[in-house]
Amino acid sequence: MQNPRTLKILKALPMKNEKLIACKFGGTSCGNARQIKKIVRIIRSDPRRRCIVVSGPGKEHKRDKKITDLLLALAEDPGSSGIIDIISLRFQKIIDGLGLKIRFQEWLDEALRESELMGQEDKSNFLASRGEYWMAKILAEHIGFEFVDAEEFIAFDRYGKLNLKRTEKNANRIGLREKAVKNGIVVPGFYGKNSAGKIRTFSRGGSNISGSIVADCVEAVLYINWTDVSGVAMADPRIVKNPRIAAVITRAEMGEGSYRGADVLHPETFEPLRRLDIPINVRNTNDPDNPGTMIVGKIGRGQERVPGSVSIIAGKTGFIVITLAKADMNPEIGFLLRACRVMKKFGVNIDHVPGGINTLSIVLEGNIFEKHRQEIINRLQKTCKPDSIDVHKIALVCVVGVSMISVPGVTNRVTGAMANAGINIEVINQGSSQISIILGVREKNYKTTVRAIYAEFAK
Repeated sequence: MQNPRTLKILKALPMKNEKLIACKFGGTSCGNARQIKKIVRIIRSDPRRRCIVVSGPGKEHKRDKKITDLLLALAEDPGSSGIIDIISLRFQKIIDGLGLKIRFQEWLDEALRESELMGQEDKSNFLASRGEYWMAKILAEHIGFEFVDAEEFIAFDRYGKLNLKRTEKNANRIGLREKAVKNGIVVPGFYGKNSAGKIRTFSRGGSNISGSIVADCVEAVLYINWTDVSGVAMADPRIVKNPRIAAVITRAEMGEGSYRGADVLHPETFEPLRRLDIPINVRNTNDPDNPGTMIVGKIGRGQERVPGSVSIIAGKTGFIVITLAKADMNPEIGFLLRACRVMKKFGVNIDHVPGGINTLSIVLEGNIFEKHRQEIINRLQKTCKPDSIDVHKIALVCVVGVSMISVPGVTNRVTGAMANAGINIEVINQGSSQISIILGVREKNYKTTVRAIYAEFAK
């Protein structure tokens, strides 16, 4: 069903050809020749769509592995003829399906030779980036656009973080916008180059970031993220059947939701778009006439929502709560600092630190903690000298909505829905921005919690 509010925003965009639209196509959109032909129709349906970013091919069938996973495995075992054969067959099938005269095995052999003398970190980053690199070259050849390698302008610093100012300068130096206007461009997503001249990748899903970078660098009027869903759902469709699709949400809401588990967009997608306030449109490659969801800097006139309404209910399992109990903890200066230093020593990022007079709870993602569980507990015992330490797993559920700000009773509705479902709250936190409420529950109650809150706010 097409949402009239989304269509209204799309129709208001400038229509002159020099006004560019950046499009990023995800792995499911690039999985085979049939999907790529859909991409071509989408690009050609609007002359402003001249800045294209692509992911590596995703799964063609459920039993398949994503190309990036295969390339990472190949980096660990470069001599694996089985992995090489699978990658070569997948790409050659795409090439043949598009009627191109490219011998893919030569590309793959060249990449393997180039990676032979690299250290393991450099080899993993380089080979992991090749899925996007090859896909962009294939699409550029097929549609007659210019291929622009991401390493020519996307810059990482020595710590592996995006250097956006350097990236924008590089894009201006190579005339990225001018190339787009004149020839159209196809850019591989997911990677760039660091100050030492080495290929570095974003974390998984990072082609979303590449798309927003390109949109910023060419001064696009819109960034469309083409994926396999028709917009941003209020809740995970794997948990809630046929959830509502948002017509318009804000970058702040989507950023919070993405960080908390709504995996439509990478959490770092939004920063490059702030300078020019470029909106994002999330759309479905398989349903291109559906206008999907608009993600904007702020809600405009005519887009107002009911006060107290919720935009996204997101969440993730796999969190750990470490609760330190100690009599007269509150007046003890430096207790929290010592606990945080222990986490820093082991490279563990802290998500929340709720506490009471005699207790302090540390909420963190469990994957790194589990690698050092006993060492961390021993160090906390030695450094903080608590009376007891309790450790257990939880899931975090995040309720997001700018319409919740300064509206009494929203938290009561959330906790009431959970109480009616028989769910105990382990942790609760609301940030000063008031656009989100974070709830910690036992992992076994995660899906029930999402469904209960959705049912309350989707009435």
